[in-house]
Amino acid sequence: MQNEVTSSTEPNRSNPAPIAPQLALTFLASIATAIMWNGLGFVAKNDYDFQEWETFLLFAANGLVYASAAILSGRFLRRIAKLATPRAVLALVLIAQGLAAPLVGIVDGEWALWATSFLFSICSAGLWSIVESYMSAGRHGHSMRSTIGWWNVTWMSANAIGLASMALFIGNDVGDDGGRWSIGALGPVCLLAATMLYWYPKHPAPHHTTEAGVVGTNYSNMLRTCRIMLPVSYVFVGALSSLMPYKLDSLGIEPALETPLTATWLVIRVLVVAGMWRLLFWHGRWSSLALAGLLMLTGFGLIAMGPNITSVLIGLGLVGAGQGMTYYSAIYYALAVGNAEVDAAGTHESLIGLGYAAGPAFGLIGITLGGGAAIGWVVLGAAGLAAVPASRPWLKDRKRRQLQES
Repeated sequence: MQNEVTSSTEPNRSNPAPIAPQLALTFLASIATAIMWNGLGFVAKNDYDFQEWETFLLFAANGLVYASAAILSGRFLRRIAKLATPRAVLALVLIAQGLAAPLVGIVDGEWALWATSFLFSICSAGLWSIVESYMSAGRHGHSMRSTIGWWNVTWMSANAIGLASMALFIGNDVGDDGGRWSIGALGPVCLLAATMLYWYPKHPAPHHTTEAGVVGTNYSNMLRTCRIMLPVSYVFVGALSSLMPYKLDSLGIEPALETPLTATWLVIRVLVVAGMWRLLFWHGRWSSLALAGLLMLTGFGLIAMGPNITSVLIGLGLVGAGQGMTYYSAIYYALAVGNAEVDAAGTHESLIGLGYAAGPAFGLIGITLGGGAAIGWVVLGAAGLAAVPASRPWLKDRKRRQLQES
């Protein structure tokens, strides 16, 4: 994406953007992402009385909107390159989100929820592609890996805090429609994030992909597997976000506790990613990817079909661990191979969006089959099919090693 949003005509932009304002913007914008992606279902259920199928449909539609906007974002940014710098585009999307967020709290009617969520999806598709290009541009080797580590821990921590903080609005003394204001409160959050752009250069620094670190002989194959596993992991995330409001309600959980309990998987993901950032033993090990897939499958099964809150919390922890392992592995191997592919950032984000859409779409199929456990089986079956293409790079690497040993 960086090549799509930078200009070779701007002088004196060889230095990377300062890290502190980048992390501050990331933290604030990620609070909004958490509420609009992970917490939207709780608002839809508690404040708008959405039936389960309506919430699944809302998430599926938002995933498609995000994927479409992401795949088109590169073309759009190239067309407006002479009119607006990347920094200006970031300001526009953050201000647009900041002004739109209160609409949900002020205006009655489901259309406000649909419209605001769609606008956030469109804006986020461009926002994160540009933010990621600023974060990595001009940094290489250990510096890049350290920065990406801090960035991942920052946005994942903000996701957990953002989702848990919705308890301040849902089921408390702010009224029956308090959940709507968990979205409305994102207005000042997004506008505050926009102020961080004062310290951003107009364009990301130039990035060169020739300074990759040490590359293991199996890293390229592991990267291919990660590129399958990463969107599949978001199938689980999309289905999880749609399912949790109704699963916890069926277990008799108080509304005020729903989002903090759901944030369990986000907290575990932060801890796992922080550990992987600092530890090295998993590098180049196929077993770590296999474990990640197994954790997600097992965890989602416990969430969808578990009989009590204990099984659901264990499942959330397993999904968080598996998704964190998958996400960080994908980033690490992409950086290690030196395959930045900045022009493919929109495609990367669109695959995540398709995962977000596919999870609730599979859930809708499960609802037509009776709901409950059927949702779990359909999502697990669909995600499990990805094991076939995901295992092919491993088989290729295994065959290579066998030939070397013979």
